[in-house]
Amino acid sequence: MDGPYHFTVSGAAGEWQVACFEGREGSGAANAVIEWPTSPAVFLESAHVAARSILGFCDAREWWSAETDRLREVITVTDRGAAS
Repeated sequence: MDGPYHFTVSGAAGEWQVACFEGREGSGAANAVIEWPTSPAVFLESAHVAARSILGFCDAREWWSAETDRLREVITVTDRGAAS
């Protein structure tokens, strides 16, 4: 999935720092557009909600590809891991 935006996540176990950038990775953009701290649990739940939403949108339009298959695999594996 391609786009002109990217983000990085860094930090320790208790708190992560998310930095968002405008422009393609490697384009030389050194300064983040925005940065904020978050907990690992909040970040990961947000990523799961977004992934499920994307898949729902794609499924409704029958847009299937290797990328949607891989995203579905990752969600399935991580959902199973959360239930353990």
